[in-house]
Amino acid sequence: MDWEGRDLDPKNLKALIDFRKDYPDIAILHFLNAAYFTKKNVNFKSVKEKMESVFLDIDELGLHIHGWKSQFEACGIKFKNSPSFNNGGEVFSKEGEDIGHDIPISEYSVDELILVIEHSKKIFKDNGWGNPVSFRAGGWDAKENVLEALEREGFTADHSGVPTVFLRDKRMSNVLHDWLVPIWDGTEITSQPYKIRENMWEFPNNGCLADYMAGADMLEVAKINWELEEESFVSIGLHQETAEKFLPRIREGIDLINHSKMDVKWSKFPLDPTKQTKDN
Repeated sequence: MDWEGRDLDPKNLKALIDFRKDYPDIAILHFLNAAYFTKKNVNFKSVKEKMESVFLDIDELGLHIHGWKSQFEACGIKFKNSPSFNNGGEVFSKEGEDIGHDIPISEYSVDELILVIEHSKKIFKDNGWGNPVSFRAGGWDAKENVLEALEREGFTADHSGVPTVFLRDKRMSNVLHDWLVPIWDGTEITSQPYKIRENMWEFPNNGCLADYMAGADMLEVAKINWELEEESFVSIGLHQETAEKFLPRIREGIDLINHSKMDVKWSKFPLDPTKQTKDN
């Protein structure tokens, strides 16, 4: 689940808390965004309590970074207000508004990204959340400079790869889709974990996120992978910020998969890429 860093709306948190009660044995890999803590006049204690209300002991806490102005400026980095992956143009703020969610983080240098990663890791440490080793880039935007920064910071798993077919004509514009095509060329529904850098594995988000996938679509992705491999890795997920709207799709997908004839094992964390497929 991606935590976008925008807000912690009670209705989304309630939907997630109810989901955890109904599916207590299903672990979640939370990609947490430190930008919740860099907003103006933020209450650190309240943010921590709201986020932790969704966690279970079986979960893993990974890192998620979008191009939020407040977070990059908190690290002493000059904010870039373009290009937006929503429309390709510039973004501008109203008074008191945080912007930058739609700015690709690959627009920043390796050294700048390292500053933001280290800042995020400090927030993890301050909250008692350990040291994250798994990552997903905002907008799946993990170009080589992003991967280099992650590897230098000790991350061993990236989860940003996505089959771009899922995004085509699903947004107000195809800017993000077109941006991602060259980054994740060759990433398909059946793509399995692979070494993307010497010390880092890629776990493709091959079942995409619920904003773009109905429960029946998740089942279809699982079936396609199950028919091709003795053991296959399938990744499905959602965003915290749209949980109330899209979590029903996750519920449907889980129920359909559980009631299928496939031999399904819901992963416990941390994931071991060497045991995900028969070839690896």
